[in-house]
Amino acid sequence: MNEPGIEAKVAFLRRPEAYPSPPRAVDAVETHMSWVFLAGRDVYKLKKPVRWDSLDFSTPALRKRDCEEEVRLNRRLARDVYLGTIELTFDLEAGLALAGAGEPVDWLVHMRRLPADRMLDALILRGPLSEADVRPAALHLARFYADARPLALAAPAYRSRLARGVRDDLRELGRPRVRTLPQPGA
Repeated sequence: MNEPGIEAKVAFLRRPEAYPSPPRAVDAVETHMSWVFLAGRDVYKLKKPVRWDSLDFSTPALRKRDCEEEVRLNRRLARDVYLGTIELTFDLEAGLALAGAGEPVDWLVHMRRLPADRMLDALILRGPLSEADVRPAALHLARFYADARPLALAAPAYRSRLARGVRDDLRELGRPRVRTLPQPGA
């Protein structure tokens, strides 16, 4: 079967009619390792087929595993946001479909869309944050970490893991690329 590439998948997921409850419009946001599709009240994240020292999304099976792990881990703190994973399927007659009858060619993380005006960047742009803005999240995190089991990791292994992460970050940040960040109000 001639499976579609990332460009075809992104083009399909940009279309409102691709979704079970078609939104009026779909906003697509590209990150270094994913495409995020804001589709009405829902968000769908498609992992890019990339491989770095710190992650490997080079095959559909690896992307599926990472989607499932992202949902499992993040549901611990945001159960009502992380709705699950959904298959991106393909067959020669119907083409691409979300949870269609064709063969799975990729997987997406399915999330509930959060209000943009309550995102941290929006709150910061509006002015100083109050304790009331931060307290619920801080208490939620404090309860989560108080209940978490400690990770058994010997000091040398911890130092090695930390050093590897710093080296990976420095290497990635040191690569010459054109990077632009959105300007406030843009």
